[in-house]
Amino acid sequence: MAVFLDLPDELLELIFAIARVRYWNVDYAAGRMDVRLLLVQKSRLEPIVEKLFSAYIDGPPNGQDPLTYYARLLLRPPEIKKAVRALMLDLPVDPRAALACAALIAQLPSLEHLFISSSEPIPGDQTLVLPLGVLQACATIRDLFRLEFWGRCVLPPGPLPPLPRLQVVRMYASSLDTGMSSYLAAAHIKRLHLYFSTQADATFDAGPLATVEDLVVEFLEPFFPDYFETLVCKLRRRFNECSQDLELQSLTIDAPLCHYDVDLRWLNSLRRAPLRVLKLLFASARTLKYPQVTLPQLQRLVISACADLTEPTTLQDLLAFLKRLPKLKVFDLRAETLYKTKGRRQVSLSKALAPELSEDASELRAVVDCLQEKGTVEFCARTNASPSEQFFGLYTARAEQFLRWTRQGADFKPSVFWDVLFEASSQA
Repeated sequence: MAVFLDLPDELLELIFAIARVRYWNVDYAAGRMDVRLLLVQKSRLEPIVEKLFSAYIDGPPNGQDPLTYYARLLLRPPEIKKAVRALMLDLPVDPRAALACAALIAQLPSLEHLFISSSEPIPGDQTLVLPLGVLQACATIRDLFRLEFWGRCVLPPGPLPPLPRLQVVRMYASSLDTGMSSYLAAAHIKRLHLYFSTQADATFDAGPLATVEDLVVEFLEPFFPDYFETLVCKLRRRFNECSQDLELQSLTIDAPLCHYDVDLRWLNSLRRAPLRVLKLLFASARTLKYPQVTLPQLQRLVISACADLTEPTTLQDLLAFLKRLPKLKVFDLRAETLYKTKGRRQVSLSKALAPELSEDASELRAVVDCLQEKGTVEFCARTNASPSEQFFGLYTARAEQFLRWTRQGADFKPSVFWDVLFEASSQA
């Protein structure tokens, strides 16, 4: 133990940071502590551990009065409040508790990440109005760069304090009304993550999309084609309006519950954007169509769909799309079926490296040849097969197999890799 305590503070902080993630459940700020940490009390480790475990503060536990909870946090020592990097703020309806929230934020000088939600019933149309005092407190925090809103949230009326260092915002699209849109555009945020779950989310204002560099559009529920088309029209119109000034470098469309064929021709509205990364995550879509889509600056493409490359039309559409991406360097493809062997469908990726790949697995070979000719430096191919338990020498884990081609000089060479999802059991 003495040798352990002789380690420098920086190394001890790293050790306890790993231990916190893997083993312990501690909330110092709320006064709750795992009994195993009693061992470090009244020792040199106590201030190190206390500051580390105070870096993230959760909202009040179920049943606890928010005013009491946030008032207790205000009484924590200054050095502990200075260690807080992330705060989950469960905004109460009680104005007094809202004032306590604002006072707490103002006393967290190192705060970087603020989550805002409300678990209390909200009268009227279920819209949470963000208290002006909370915004004013946020404006005083030098390092605050990330805001997340859970549930519909609108800004208060009147002049609002600027948040000059704000870079990342995540919210339900229905919260992006005209007022919020103007506010975020003035802040020049770089990353915007929009959630879509109800019809109300389709009413969002697309104003700040002109200046963001990284846009994520995530669908939390299944949707009908008309709903998706409505959103696409709004995005396309906004992108076309500011086509000369777009700063978008990364776009992610995440719709895992989409069970329809998806037409992506609207992506042509981004042909003048400096778009370098495109992720099309339609895990349940049978077909993705890219008619005449041209993205001259694209360098990384990720496609996930319930597609079958053994269908001639699907394969030809994909190859034509790849050929219209002159600067593509990295391609990651996940499909239901990548190739067939000897007349029957085959999803066993390990066999894709066999000598017969060039003859029987012609679909996958066609994609590889296309990418090799283009000068692509990396290609990963995965199927939608469920992960399986694999033995890795010292432990067994659920893992997912995939193929990876990498450029080595003039050659485009494949290898088998595994994504380990989590450790299932260790071997003695």
